Amino acid sequence: MIPIRNVYHMLAYAFQKLKGDEYKRCSSEHFHNVSSLLAEILVNGLNTLVKRGLSRDYSLISECTNNIRGKLDISASIKTQSFHKKELICDFDIFDDNFYPNRIIKTTLQFLLKHDIKTQQKQRLRKLLFYFRDVTAIPLDAITWRIRYDRNNQHYQMLIYICQMVLKGMILKQDDGKMKLLQFIDDARMHHLYEKFILNYYRKEHPELRTSSEQIPWALSSAQSRLFQLPTLQTDVILRKGKNTLIIDAKFYNTNLCSKYGGSANLHSNNVYQIYVYVDNYRKLHPDEQVYGLLLYAKTDAMVQPDARHDMFAARTLDLNAPFDDIAKQLDAIVDEYLLFSC
Repeated sequence: MIPIRNVYHMLAYAFQKLKGDEYKRCSSEHFHNVSSLLAEILVNGLNTLVKRGLSRDYSLISECTNNIRGKLDISASIKTQSFHKKELICDFDIFDDNFYPNRIIKTTLQFLLKHDIKTQQKQRLRKLLFYFRDVTAIPLDAITWRIRYDRNNQHYQMLIYICQMVLKGMILKQDDGKMKLLQFIDDARMHHLYEKFILNYYRKEHPELRTSSEQIPWALSSAQSRLFQLPTLQTDVILRKGKNTLIIDAKFYNTNLCSKYGGSANLHSNNVYQIYVYVDNYRKLHPDEQVYGLLLYAKTDAMVQPDARHDMFAARTLDLNAPFDDIAKQLDAIVDEYLLFSC
């Protein structure tokens, strides 16, 4: 299990905004579970949002009125026979606080207030909920997380990510069917955070490197590529220094190795094929570069961990259970080993 403080550090690299002064308490305070940490981040972020002002959007309203406005709904007016009251049903837009991200935030605040967080945090959340009094909450199973961000609403991105971690981290209690928060983040969210953390750690701490997450084209002619429905080669992290290139594929699993019929533990074959294809295609497209691959697994409690080296790629682990300074040293050592010298 990853220490809660390390989860904060990973979030801080994934979202550089978390390194601002308003979040400093989060880095030093002790939290008894991840939900308390996420609630604290949300409180601090929403305080800033409220000072800035909630973003607003147009909402469609359908209303029976004697003052005609917007678009008349003749069919609905006939069905309800509203004209007997000298009224008609009109559809019109209003500009209000019912902006979809605001609705997700209100839903998350209401959810957190029912669960295991500090009393002081609940008091602060209730105060913040006042600013969302004109916002409509969303049923948990109806929330859509695909939100398009632009320069007008990008300040919501980190807050919505935290909301998603909170709401996706719930389970059904076995005895009474009520929902409660997990003490940890579910694997899907953690895998995404792990990838984002590694990418942004290198961007922030190693400006001497060219760090990116990009697609590698297939090294095929256009005629060949049309013959197959080939998957996209989307990398997690690519580090470049001079002519040396390291392709990192971040892996976060409960079990890093697999074995059949009680035999020896091996790397997952799909992981091996994936990094091999990345490196092979990149080398063909960049023959003048020294290209190498790295499967970087989050270390588990298993006795045997990935530790392999091939002429095209290696596999190793990152111990997220260590103090954060040690995690940073592990990541720095990867740069020293694979990029400061030819692979």
